[in-house]
Amino acid sequence: MTAQIPDLLINECEALDFSGLHLRRVLKHVPESRYGWDFREGYRPKATPTPRREVRCSALWAGYRSVYRVDASARISLVAFEYSFDKGRPAEALQEPLLDDVWLRLSEKFGGPGIHVPVRSGVVQGRESWLFEIDRGGTFLLASDLKEGQWPPELGDPYDAWLEAMPCRIVVRGAEDVVFDQYDVYLDRYVTRTPIRLRDVAPGNGMCTRLAAGSHVVILRERVRGKLDRKESNALRFSLEVGQSIEIVARRSGGQPYLEISEKKGG
Repeated sequence: MTAQIPDLLINECEALDFSGLHLRRVLKHVPESRYGWDFREGYRPKATPTPRREVRCSALWAGYRSVYRVDASARISLVAFEYSFDKGRPAEALQEPLLDDVWLRLSEKFGGPGIHVPVRSGVVQGRESWLFEIDRGGTFLLASDLKEGQWPPELGDPYDAWLEAMPCRIVVRGAEDVVFDQYDVYLDRYVTRTPIRLRDVAPGNGMCTRLAAGSHVVILRERVRGKLDRKESNALRFSLEVGQSIEIVARRSGGQPYLEISEKKGG
């Protein structure tokens, strides 16, 4: 994947030092998870960015970047949306304090080892509370537990780690009576699209991705935000063992998309 331009973090707090670090994402606080966050649960601000699809760039797939400011008291706010590749368009000024508990994911370089910085009731916590990523297996250590030279670690290619963690493959394609681009694929409740490195093997009227072994559910929903009667397929449940792949076909049935397993192999 092309390296993505990071969000902008303006720091006015002398007690905090983010030198050499870039803000990659703000994660929602998930108390019941292992460390207190889930990579799939991004923080959603009240303000909504409005990037124009036609001016997006591979270095900024979102079409915009968020600007956050940490004030002298370590309180953090979302202060702007910048549309970097929309020439002539000014930044959209905001003033939205982050009042909830969240996590800031920072790193020196795109795809590199991360540092997760907790925000509690809108206040960015000190370095003693930061969690440092030391391997691709999801191991993080507090700053006080780091040994000399342990961070930043050499993590290797994140794509290789992803392939190891996701040993199965799924293909969802539309039959002749289904225009696939009109729908979103929800895999285990999350919208899922073909990763860049798999686009060469994905069907033209469908998508392809990797996934972990185990039980899963896939649903097709009409890609029309805000529509109350969006067309939705059946919820197709399936299980895969390590190394298995599955192909699912979307057909039309009674005006609605209908999913069925076409092929399952490997393992």
